[in-house]
Amino acid sequence: MAPQEKINYFKLVALIADIACHVIWKYIRENILGKYSFETFLNKEKHKLVHLYETLPCCECMVSKINGERLVSRKQFLVLYRSVERNKISCHNKYVCRKLTQICICNYSANENVDVKVVDITLANYIIQKCGKREQGVDNRIEQIKRRAKQNIPSIRYTQDNR
Repeated sequence: MAPQEKINYFKLVALIADIACHVIWKYIRENILGKYSFETFLNKEKHKLVHLYETLPCCECMVSKINGERLVSRKQFLVLYRSVERNKISCHNKYVCRKLTQICICNYSANENVDVKVVDITLANYIIQKCGKREQGVDNRIEQIKRRAKQNIPSIRYTQDNR
């Protein structure tokens, strides 16, 4: 990597790791949490957010069709929620031919005194997508930011994309 490319790379990392996170945290606080604490919000939106990690339908699903794709890692999920096994209701787990087909999420609750600052940029993005109020133009602004970032740092690109 050429010296200028290294400088651009570290500028981009600093932007994502520091500035972008602060902007996203502020956006979540002001536009998604409202009057609630982050802990209260997580408990209120538990069903939506648990399915970022859990891929099977759960005891709260009204329709059995869910995406089935794990979008966040276990580590990211555990930043938000803890599992209290005594709260799990075993009859909420459903099996077909001894294969688990529905899980119980009654055991999950938000970590006490959790703050929005614990979420990384990926997790924050999913929280905004799943729980955010669909404001007119937000998706367009996000796409504009992505395009500008690509234009402003042209030296950072995948070599395979240029073939």
